[in-house]
Parts: sequence; C-alpha cells; structure tokens
Amino acid sequence: MICSIYDLVHEYINIVYPNDRPKGERKKTIHREIKNMLKSGWVADELIEGFKAWARRHPDKPTLYPSKIFVNRSKKKKNIIPVGRFFYHNLLRIAPPPPKRHIDYDLGEITTVGDMEYYLEMRASMTVNDLADYYFKQFGMKPASSIKKRVTGSLGYLLKNYDVEMLLFMIDVSANECHSEDLSPPRTPLDLEDHDEAARMIRDTKRTEAVISGGNKIVRRKRVQRS
Repeated sequence: MICSIYDLVHEYINIVYPNDRPKGERKKTIHREIKNMLKSGWVADELIEGFKAWARRHPDKPTLYPSKIFVNRSKKKKNIIPVGRFFYHNLLRIAPPPPKRHIDYDLGEITTVGDMEYYLEMRASMTVNDLADYYFKQFGMKPASSIKKRVTGSLGYLLKNYDVEMLLFMIDVSANECHSEDLSPPRTPLDLEDHDEAARMIRDTKRTEAVISGGNKIVRRKRVQRS
C-alpha cells in the first residue's frame, strides 16, 4: 500500500475517532506514535488492518496511542524505508500526476485536465518484496517463485550496505544500461553494486536540482475528514 504518514494519521482518526476528532497536540501525539511504529518496522497495510480491527472490537475506546493496539500483534512484514527522510526517487514520493492537455481542434482551445493541487509527501513504508517487484519490473522479468526468493534474499543482503533509495537508483541505472545496450539482466542483484557510483551521482544531482528549485520540502495534501 502506497501512502504517506499523513495518510495513516488521517485514516487512524477516521477509523478510531469517528466523532470526537483529535486536533492540535492530541493529533501530534497520534502522528508521533505512528511514526515510531513505522520506524520499528510496521508497514502501512498492517497498521490500517489493526486500526480497523480495534475499532470493530472497541468502538467506545478510542486511544491517542496507536501502539497500544498492537501490543499483542506481530509483524508479518518489515518496513525498509528510513522514516522521516526526504527522498528523490519517484517510487518513494507521493505527488499528483502531471496534468494532461486536451486540444479541441474545432474551437482551437487547449484544456488542462488533472489535479491542479500540488502536493509532495514521502512514502511511509515498503517491503523487500516490493523492492523485488520493482527489480523484476525494471528488467522486464516474470520470474518463477524460486528465482524471486533468491532475488529477494540478495536484495535483503544489499540493504545492509545501502538504503532503499540508493538501491532503487542502482536498479534504474543497471536496467537502463541493459535496455540501451540490449544486455541480459544481471546474473544476481549483487551485481548492482557495480552501479553504485552512477546511482549516487544521479541522486546527488536530483538533490541539488531540488534545492535550487525549492522542491526539497514536504507539501501536505489537503484532506477532508469523512463524516
């Protein structure tokens, strides 16, 4: 599930507090709690599942401390995204798609269609399986389950030395090279290490461009609480 921490806070309040919506410091407490849970390895879909389960069992017991909901629950997945970081890879960013232009040739008019609101938030969670899916997609592969297991294991090993954003850029560099030079995919994801320098340069360039353009800030999306 692709969502930001702001989405998770919004969902928590909608699910657990359908009437008396927390604001101000109370809302900050919820935000801080969910942030710490993401840091400890929880992922978005398991958090929302837990929120809903609590609301069904305890509709009259809302709590400002989501961590209490998960005291006796165990994680089935592990979040690999460093929480609280600003990212430059598109897979880790949540933003509206570019507006589309429609040309009316009869009237000679150009109409812009799309979400006119600009926002930029960071993805809250991702698993190594999500990373493996991106790896296969970039290389145009449809692997058997045994191959996926080996690739997932190799990517998990690489995560000990690289953060997920660096690995995404390394995958992109390697995939672009394969496609442009008509090469086979890497024999193993461990070969991605050959592209760490090029990937780092791309990330540094994107960071510099964002700083210069003022695009290195979170811009929160406007949200409306469900009634």
